[in-house]
Amino acid sequence: MSQLKLANSEAPFKTYEDCLMSLMCESPSSDCYFGKCDQCPGSEPLRETLENLLSENYIDEVTFKQWTDANCRLLLSQLTILSKAS
Repeated sequence: MSQLKLANSEAPFKTYEDCLMSLMCESPSSDCYFGKCDQCPGSEPLRETLENLLSENYIDEVTFKQWTDANCRLLLSQLTILSKAS
């Protein structure tokens, strides 16, 4: 599978760890890892980057798997249809 790239740039994420780290401070503390840091960028910048990445690469459907049970006993396949911004 080839890497998706934003126009005129390299792939913003090479691994899922890159995505997770983008949610936290550059030098994360234990508060960052537990979602208690009010300085972390949060999910909005990641969401915007992914929306741009998908849009620029003409991707309008995303299929993924998600654990739905607290004990990770149930793995469901999900399909998300991305809507165009009005």
